[in-house]
Amino acid sequence: MAPPFEGAVSVIIVVKNLLARKQKLMEQLGVTEDADERAKIGRQLQQIKTALAFLEKTEPKIEE
Repeated sequence: MAPPFEGAVSVIIVVKNLLARKQKLMEQLGVTEDADERAKIGRQLQQIKTALAFLEKTEPKIEE
């Protein structure tokens, strides 16, 4: 059986990766003038927001 904190570590890694991707997209959004590209970035940001909200609801609890 896996340690109870293993799931929490996985979630932390996923959240860290999502936040890094969000930061890159925000930087791209700041320099991109093409409307289609901005829309694409906006959709990706919305997907990240949804994923983060889902992870927040389902985050594993660490038992002491």
